[in-house]
Amino acid sequence: MAQTREHLAILQLTGNPMLTVVLTKADRVDEARVDEVERQVKEVLREYGFAEAKLFITAATEGRGIDALREHLLQLPEREHASQHSFRLAIDRAFTVKGAGLVVTGTALSGEVKVGDSLWLTGVNKPMRVRALHAQNQPTETAHAGQRIALNIAGDAEKEQINRGDWLLADAPPEPFTRVIVRASNPYAADPVAAAAYSPRRQPRYGTRFAAGR
Repeated sequence: MAQTREHLAILQLTGNPMLTVVLTKADRVDEARVDEVERQVKEVLREYGFAEAKLFITAATEGRGIDALREHLLQLPEREHASQHSFRLAIDRAFTVKGAGLVVTGTALSGEVKVGDSLWLTGVNKPMRVRALHAQNQPTETAHAGQRIALNIAGDAEKEQINRGDWLLADAPPEPFTRVIVRASNPYAADPVAAAAYSPRRQPRYGTRFAAGR
């Protein structure tokens, strides 16, 4: 269950989110085995601070537990859609088009953008105006999170100044820091066997650069 523990440790670091656990294919084993696995899973959940997590036992071929699981999922609060956040787009290409000028492309990670909007271009740290938009290879007046977007932008920046990994943001970002404090947590601290088996290379990433280490 080492990988399950790793996943739970990651979830724990995100602030103990609401968790729903489903044990599937319960019709493939006898009830004694179902009870044993349920007990083991509950012990692990409790160990990682998820004692209150809802646990469902299902068997799709029999319809067992399906209605209860569906009802539970329908009652969960909806997550805020990415389009409701401020606009962010990571630039992967920049080029010029005759008669149009500077164009950048990328995938919008959040928010919405419209023709005429003013966006902040990192790297050069200057505002840019959106002159035209293409989303999913079609001209449009508005584009939003999740779409592949080409933006015809105007401002005090040249193509050569724009790099892959620069951002177009709804607002100017906060001043960058030159130092960060990191607290690392090892999900295998109490299990040296698992630690030896699951010790991949770590790659701390920050901004548009990253460093590898162990």
